[in-house]
Amino acid sequence: SEMCIRDRAYIADSVAPEDRAKALGWLSAATNTGVMIGPALGSLSWRLGPAAPGVIAAGLCLLNLLFAWRWLPESKTSLSRSAEIARGDDQTIARKKSVSEMVWETLRHPRSNTSQLIWIYAIAMMAFSSMTAVLGLYMMEVFRLDESNIGYIFLFIGAISVVMRGGVLGRLVVRLGEVRVMRAGAFSLAVGLSAVPLVETLGWALLVMGLVPVGTAMLFPSTSGLLTRRGGKRQLGQLMGVQQAFGGFSRIIGPIWAGSAFRYLGPGVPFHVGGAIIFFVVFLTTRVQPVNESIGRESE
Repeated sequence: SEMCIRDRAYIADSVAPEDRAKALGWLSAATNTGVMIGPALGSLSWRLGPAAPGVIAAGLCLLNLLFAWRWLPESKTSLSRSAEIARGDDQTIARKKSVSEMVWETLRHPRSNTSQLIWIYAIAMMAFSSMTAVLGLYMMEVFRLDESNIGYIFLFIGAISVVMRGGVLGRLVVRLGEVRVMRAGAFSLAVGLSAVPLVETLGWALLVMGLVPVGTAMLFPSTSGLLTRRGGKRQLGQLMGVQQAFGGFSRIIGPIWAGSAFRYLGPGVPFHVGGAIIFFVVFLTTRVQPVNESIGRESE
């Protein structure tokens, strides 16, 4: 979505390169917190009347607008623009590529520094969205859960995701670096997806499913953080837009094939195939070289 693209571009403009994966993790943690709290808040407010959820949602949007107007600083200032022109960066601005040109370059040159990160993000997102599309159906069919208790599964997954992105990810990036964290996240996600159909009790299912939010918390923010460091500063908005465009297409394709596979091939097939796809992503991450941090800072 446009809001997601702008949020990521704002972080890329406002946060130092070495801290972007951590900042993107906090952004994802905030989003996941909202996803966790929102449905519960809607259910509670429904008791006040059918219109209450909409009114409360509108009030929260207004509060968000006021907060941004009062406390959110502009990431692009006239002073920074003057400094760019003084360094000759206005020539770079004149050569700024369009989103369509960058999409075409990603398709034509999949092995370039930025393209390989976009493809890692998109392929992994397709496998992950495949799981989320059928997870509820799988848990209801295999473990006989129903509408009264299936929500706790998503609450469990969301809680792990928030803790990982908001409290653990930053420390891991500092200690291991973005590339190693990205690789570990892809491996955790691959194991989690592949193991779900192999367990026979709900307790073991929860244990292996816990590897999924751990993996996504390490994989996706680290990939986005690396992407912002490898793209030109004046192209960050377009680059993040291209990443989200590929990711959005993956979110469409994933549930379509996963739903069909669940129905016609068996409940465990989407997880097995999704795990195999992520193991391929693990291989792709081994081809990503660590960023030279000193060069990254100089280019900014």
